[in-house]
Amino acid sequence: SNEATSEFSNGDFESGHVAPWEEISDAQITTEEAHSGKYSLKITGQYAYQRWISVVPGKTYVFSAWFKWKEFSGSDWGYASLGVTNYDWSEATAINQLNERYEKDRWNKIAVAFVAKTDAVQLQLGVYGPQENVLMYFDDVEFYEKTGENEAPTVQASASASTGNVPFSVQ
Repeated sequence: SNEATSEFSNGDFESGHVAPWEEISDAQITTEEAHSGKYSLKITGQYAYQRWISVVPGKTYVFSAWFKWKEFSGSDWGYASLGVTNYDWSEATAINQLNERYEKDRWNKIAVAFVAKTDAVQLQLGVYGPQENVLMYFDDVEFYEKTGENEAPTVQASASASTGNVPFSVQ
């Protein structure tokens, strides 16, 4: 990357401030709703992001958040989204139309996984594009490397000839 990279932070908004999230203001850190702690991020039409978060190409990462929506309507084209953009501006992954996929008025866990193709990514959530009536919240946002994926469960098996239930007959 040409630009300095950073680590993901402030996913729980408990500082009461938005930094290092961009395109949103401290006024959107609210106590109206929270999945945990005191604060959450209130979205009324914004698209918040953190860039450029360091990743290692070839490794798998997870971007997750708790999401609650109360209102999402209007005739415009904007949609609720959570996603990841590669450093070359290609899309790494996204879940769109969150309000159509998740139940209203309750906290829903959203998670996307992707294999990094560049050495930095942008993490984004909120409303992509214009929409008229929006009220939703994000909290407990996390970004981490997924390790040990698809490992088979381990079973500690043991057998004993002297104990247990063994069918036998005495001649």
